[in-house]
Amino acid sequence: DRPGSLFTVLDILQERKINLTKIKSFGRSGVDVAFFMSLQGHQRELPFNNALTRLSDEGVKVKMLGSYPRSLYKAPDSSSWDMEYTIEQLKNDILNGVHDPDKITVAFTLVDKVGALRHALEPFARREINLTEIDSRPTGRLGEYIFYLSFVNGVEHSKHALDELEQHCEKVVLL
Repeated sequence: DRPGSLFTVLDILQERKINLTKIKSFGRSGVDVAFFMSLQGHQRELPFNNALTRLSDEGVKVKMLGSYPRSLYKAPDSSSWDMEYTIEQLKNDILNGVHDPDKITVAFTLVDKVGALRHALEPFARREINLTEIDSRPTGRLGEYIFYLSFVNGVEHSKHALDELEQHCEKVVLL
């Protein structure tokens, strides 16, 4: 649990052209933070193996839950997608957790491409803002995801990081 540690993981994935399709932070255990990640790739592919080796070299503990063939995605009717509804769901998820009044939480959308989340988080890593939570889900539009992240430290630098985040995203909303 240190500023930029998630960014380092995302950097390793981007270098090997591995696309992240799902991320969720879990509780802390001592000085460690646990994340669930779903990645595009198979554990037998060389770039994937290289990424796992590099993550291990960086001290990241990886537990592989499985490696499965990619399923075909059928996009829902785009008229049924409602960004505001998704943001309300995220707000409810946040409020059902422990509320910290010093915590800043932001939701944003990203196009599904290799390195998109890494680029979006770079302003936070550069300012050593330690992210405390992150979650993602599909928006319902093909190739687009909504993320929310929270942080406590670096609040004085957050305005600049959020301004830079807006350059990478279609929509950014403070929750």
